[in-house]
Amino acid sequence: MVKSPLILQSIFIWLKIIDPTGKELTFVTNLMCYSSEEIEWLYKKRWDIELFFKWIKQHCKIKTLMGHSENAVRIQMITGIITYLLLRLTLEKVEIKISLINLKRKIKNKLFKHVTKIQCYKTALFSSS
Repeated sequence: MVKSPLILQSIFIWLKIIDPTGKELTFVTNLMCYSSEEIEWLYKKRWDIELFFKWIKQHCKIKTLMGHSENAVRIQMITGIITYLLLRLTLEKVEIKISLINLKRKIKNKLFKHVTKIQCYKTALFSSS
């Protein structure tokens, strides 16, 4: 028995909006219950979210999410942001010029290395080894 495919008809709205900089933006949507200004606002907010996740991936090096619940994602995002901010603060306080990625690598390499307190304060993090 051959079933015929289900054909769905959708009505789409094609919106052209001029943003404050004069750039023409085109949106296609099936959200009929919103005005063009509301749809523009929704897309701008969605774009802000996309830019946030791009920033997270670039700066916090989060490749995959460990959990899928809202709480798990929130914890991983906050942890990534805190890590990034601590690295940036450390970078501002040290007297040597080093890239953020190299600082992260040095900390990672020396994290579980046994050192005395004096070594830790003086050279453990920034020695050339």
